[in-house]
Amino acid sequence: MCKQQITIVGTLLCLIGHGQNDQDNLEKYWAYRNRLHQNFLRIGNDEGESIPMAARRIGYPYNH
Repeated sequence: MCKQQITIVGTLLCLIGHGQNDQDNLEKYWAYRNRLHQNFLRIGNDEGESIPMAARRIGYPYNH
């Protein structure tokens, strides 16, 4: 392939590529936020709660 053909193919691939949009980013944000709250935080008023965990394993740091 010559340089001109490579440039044309590259340009066409850029035109048909899939970019991000606001709706996809919003859905991704809420998925990450929910995962943080469900898996890495225990929301509450007691000491040490509502702080992200340093590690994640069964029963750590809360016994449930």
